[in-house]
Amino acid sequence: MFVTSDVRRSTILMAAAGLLAGSVALAAGVGSAPRQLVRQVTSSIVEELTSRRESLRNDPQGVYELVDRLVLPHFDFERMSRRVLGKRWKQASPEQRQRFVSAFRSMLVRTYATVLNEYRGQTLTWLDPVPRKKDDEIAIPLDVELDGRRTVRIVYAMHEGGEEWKVFDVAVDGVSLVTNYRASFRSKIARHGIEGLIASLEARNAKTD
Repeated sequence: MFVTSDVRRSTILMAAAGLLAGSVALAAGVGSAPRQLVRQVTSSIVEELTSRRESLRNDPQGVYELVDRLVLPHFDFERMSRRVLGKRWKQASPEQRQRFVSAFRSMLVRTYATVLNEYRGQTLTWLDPVPRKKDDEIAIPLDVELDGRRTVRIVYAMHEGGEEWKVFDVAVDGVSLVTNYRASFRSKIARHGIEGLIASLEARNAKTD
């Protein structure tokens, strides 16, 4: 296992919030394009979940396909992978980089599929977008209310690559998903090397196929 239960829960929370919101209030000006993208993706997922709820209930592969088709194309997995591996990215061969990106993506597909089965309609409040230091980056924050007693702040870091916006990190209560995985994978790399990490991720993904 590469992430703690707290990190896993944070991943589930951020996925639930970002992918299953009932509505997104759009504001003109800064951040309207990435927020529009979130709304479009959300609408597509909710519509398909509603129409296929019964058939998807006991069909993990169908849920994987739904997440892979509608959600993850809007994540920049190569950029996330570079940030997760840090200096190890440059040390990896082109073939290892490709395998890591693929394995990392597959791992998150399964995490998000879990979300689709566990989400229970938490109250969501979308906040105003926040510009980042770079002109082509923006942060999209929202608050998720948990059972009326606690609120979690989730922030999507997005960048404009070419003609579309993509997510390259998510922070939950100030804790970065990329940073968490970087710390978790670092110990694995120290013991078994980058090849060992990739092989472990591939084996883990194969067990859930």
